[in-house]
Amino acid sequence: MTASNSTSGPTLGLADVERIWGTTPLEDVGVADTVPKGKIFDNGRTACADTTKSSISTSGFAHSAFSQHLREYELEKTLQTREAQIEEEQQKLREKEEQLRRDEEERSERERKMQEMEAVLKRKQNDLNRIAREKDDEFDKRCQQMAEYERKKREELAALEQRILNEQQRQQLRMEEEDRRRAKELQEILSREKERQRQMLEAESKRKREEEEARMNLAFQAAQHTKEAYF
Repeated sequence: MTASNSTSGPTLGLADVERIWGTTPLEDVGVADTVPKGKIFDNGRTACADTTKSSISTSGFAHSAFSQHLREYELEKTLQTREAQIEEEQQKLREKEEQLRRDEEERSERERKMQEMEAVLKRKQNDLNRIAREKDDEFDKRCQQMAEYERKKREELAALEQRILNEQQRQQLRMEEEDRRRAKELQEILSREKERQRQMLEAESKRKREEEEARMNLAFQAAQHTKEAYF
């Protein structure tokens, strides 16, 4: 079996390989000198060995152990890379949410200023009405003209307010639709990632079972050969 699919996972450098090899126990690479008769191995089975020194080839066991560590290391690096990507995507979403919050604050500030302007206009209107009532009849015509002017201004202001309200509603609908779309995309990304991780875990479990079966078969065959040689 190969250590990993070359099209996926990070590329290992010399330092990575040395670190993995340096953490591999000697038992995993198959280093052994003398196997005395009746020695009990870690799996609980007793190997019947010749009383004379028997050598065990280390190359196959070393390659298997190193390959296993290499696969585990590549899997860990791949998961770390994907976690970093998800964190980056989440950071982008948080930045977008912050931008939406700032936009909402600016919109609220504009509304506040508009309300202040409306309050000022209303106070001015009241002042004009008070002044108009205090004037003599000679100002009646002028007051009527001023009232007509104010009526038109109120209509224009009402029309402006309606346009602003309509635009705000459209913006709100667009933002809500965009939020739903982004939430759906994020959910799809998370679902795909969960499925991919599940498949990777299933594949890793299957690989470990196959390796364990192969190891047990080799151990059984070795025990059979040793038994035949002994008898």
